[in-house]
Amino acid sequence: MPISRFLLGSVSLAALGMTQAAVADEPGAPGAFDWSGPYVGGNLGGAILDGDVSNGAFIIPGSQQDLNSGGFTGGAQIGWNQQTGQFVFGAESDFNFLNIEDDALFQTKTPGVVETDFDWFATVRGRAGVAVDQTLIYATLGLAIADAEISVSNSGATVSDKETTLGVVVGGGVEHWFTDAMSGKLEYLYADMQRIDVGFIGPQVSASPQLHIFRAGINYHFCWGLGC
Repeated sequence: MPISRFLLGSVSLAALGMTQAAVADEPGAPGAFDWSGPYVGGNLGGAILDGDVSNGAFIIPGSQQDLNSGGFTGGAQIGWNQQTGQFVFGAESDFNFLNIEDDALFQTKTPGVVETDFDWFATVRGRAGVAVDQTLIYATLGLAIADAEISVSNSGATVSDKETTLGVVVGGGVEHWFTDAMSGKLEYLYADMQRIDVGFIGPQVSASPQLHIFRAGINYHFCWGLGC
């Protein structure tokens, strides 16, 4: 066989192999990995309550006490992904129990306490990211809703207000598909919640909470990495 024909055949086979590999990497192609489709899962992690408690004339006019405490969170999520090329877009909603509270001390004629407590929170968010085969790096933005209570105690009297408060949540994470149907993720969320007000013998006490959520999660994907 002439050397020229051998070289030509080798180059042709190499080009064919590269073309087939490129096609296989395209979402939707036979054998390609595709993040598209619905999923459900659970999560577990930690939470930090940040922000401040302030008042008009309660301790010292215009004074404020910092919120700074930690707790645990866990819950469940449901969502949908749609992959186009390397880009993945989707939506996710979650509901989570939250065990976190903070006590801010104040001093008038007698010492008192302002207690801020969260029992649960939920989010509805959009997600957008870049997929590198079975790994997804994403950002997320949406609406947060939480059950919050603020209680003010002084001289044997206690006034409290419990309400559902709204906020904006933003964050990001990384998710990796480790079996045909299961993926795991690490995620951070920051939620800036609405101010909570409660009156106490005239002066109004206000809590302006922010939540920092650090969590790990696991998802079951119904389309098994083949796209729906």
